[in-house]
Amino acid sequence: MSSSLKKSFMYLSSAHEIWEALRETYSTVRSRSRIFGVKKKLWELKQEQMSLDDYYLEKSVLWQEFDALTNKTHHCGANAKEEHKEKEEERVYELLAGLNVIYDDVQARILSQEPLPSVREVYVTLRDEEDRRKSILQDQNNSTATFVPSETSALAVRFKGPKNRLVCDHCHKQGHKRANCWDLHGKPTDWKPRKEKERDDEAEASNESSKHDKLNKIIEMLAALQTTKQPISSSAVAATVDKKESADVSGVGGDYW
Repeated sequence: MSSSLKKSFMYLSSAHEIWEALRETYSTVRSRSRIFGVKKKLWELKQEQMSLDDYYLEKSVLWQEFDALTNKTHHCGANAKEEHKEKEEERVYELLAGLNVIYDDVQARILSQEPLPSVREVYVTLRDEEDRRKSILQDQNNSTATFVPSETSALAVRFKGPKNRLVCDHCHKQGHKRANCWDLHGKPTDWKPRKEKERDDEAEASNESSKHDKLNKIIEMLAALQTTKQPISSSAVAATVDKKESADVSGVGGDYW
């Protein structure tokens, strides 16, 4: 024993008292160091990649180790209930502090409860929240799978046979039914051959274009007369338009007709 330590125990009357003093001194120092180490682990332990169950198990092991070091497994005395309440509150804080951010909402709900629930009650609440989130995610996955066709079904739609066509049971031709068969009921009164109908459509379009051109010519003529400040009459407008159209027609080569 060093001289400095001898001075600390020199007034003890027996060797037994010296050994007891040494045991209490050094065992207390070692115990405090271990208690501090466990507490440090409790506050530094984060869930991160662990499941909720594994995270809670890690915390529980450290809590049991802390109880063994502090000899607080069993409570007795008048303040036992209050001490137990304080210990539970501290462990609730330690448990919530290391959770991932996805539990922030349920964490806020737990802390707003009065009185604060026990550690086990908090764990049950967290498990319920995790089960609820898993159920929602599963429903979303099922909904997505419902609206995404499989490769087999997509190919079946792409390469399925031709659509059912109308077939007349009288002439056995496609495109119509018996009720509309020309062989039985004749052609419609407004029916025209395809080429004749196309010519009629072209003629109608040409007439519309001609009307548009006439309107443009009238507008141009009115603008010209207004610049010369001459009086304008409807007969003059008609005569000018007819004259201009005649000039346009005479200027077209014979090949056009």
